[in-house]
Amino acid sequence: MSAPQPALTTRDERINRRLHERVPVDCQVRLCWQDRQGNHFLRARAVDLSHFGMLVETERTIEPGTVVALETNSVMLGNAYR
Repeated sequence: MSAPQPALTTRDERINRRLHERVPVDCQVRLCWQDRQGNHFLRARAVDLSHFGMLVETERTIEPGTVVALETNSVMLGNAYR
């Protein structure tokens, strides 16, 4: 007889274990950063946000450790790093 298998958790169950609630959003944002090659801008879509952060989706990756500014409709929402 084999040992019982652990129950699989769904994505929703993992999200519910977060310390702060995530609120779904759907808006266009712009990520801005500067490196040795100059200034960069990338359109992104905000997916959700919480007290400590925002999940965004982009069409291409940004180098880990890059500090970005997040803007929407010419309003700066904050700074973050990848």
